[in-house]
Amino acid sequence: ASKVVAETDDLLIVNKSQGIPVHGGKGVGTDNLIDIVRKDTHNANMDLCHRIDMNTGGLVLIAKNKQALSDCVELFKNNLVVKRYRALVLGEPDVGEPAVGEDGTIYKEVKGYLEKTKQGKVYIHDEKQPGDLDIATKYRILKTFEDAGPDGESVSDLELELVTGRTHQIRAQFAHLGHPVLGDGNYGRNKVNMHFETKDGKKVKYQQLFSCQIMFGKVPKNNIHVDVSGKTFKIGPDYNVRLK
Repeated sequence: ASKVVAETDDLLIVNKSQGIPVHGGKGVGTDNLIDIVRKDTHNANMDLCHRIDMNTGGLVLIAKNKQALSDCVELFKNNLVVKRYRALVLGEPDVGEPAVGEDGTIYKEVKGYLEKTKQGKVYIHDEKQPGDLDIATKYRILKTFEDAGPDGESVSDLELELVTGRTHQIRAQFAHLGHPVLGDGNYGRNKVNMHFETKDGKKVKYQQLFSCQIMFGKVPKNNIHVDVSGKTFKIGPDYNVRLK
């Protein structure tokens, strides 16, 4: 379900497999990340510091005790944890304003407004409407695969840095911009998803989106996680789509 990427006295950084929810809930069995980790480590105090979608793979921070959890939540609140993702999207996005990432990387930044319904559905608007939340994402194209889409469109491999971290933000926002994440059954287009297959010739089951990098800013001395101050943890995306 997950591999340990790094560990400190108070934190576990794991690489979660796609298709596994991070926690239990309605309709979710015991096969969820936090229950598996608690069982494997024989530590019932293990707790998630943040969440990623069930079908998104990649890095998740897990606190080993209550103090570790509250101190990690504090870091998120103070914008001292920066999360970067990788995604394969249809087309070549070219919108947004020039922006600089936390480490000086040059990006474009796209903004919008996100509406979340009581049913948990997410909609993106260009004009703010009552109840909408502001969203912002920085992105850059790392690689382009020409003529890979169903109508001869390119496919882009994006690196994304979250400015805000809302529910389904990347998937909903880029679909709204006309560049859905490949394999995304919620926000993508069926025709597009059906066009692609996995490297072993099967139907693409999961969205091609991975949490690939977690960067810590300057952690204050009185925070239990001072030992990860200024550190970056990084993995590659585990894409499973055949692109010519």
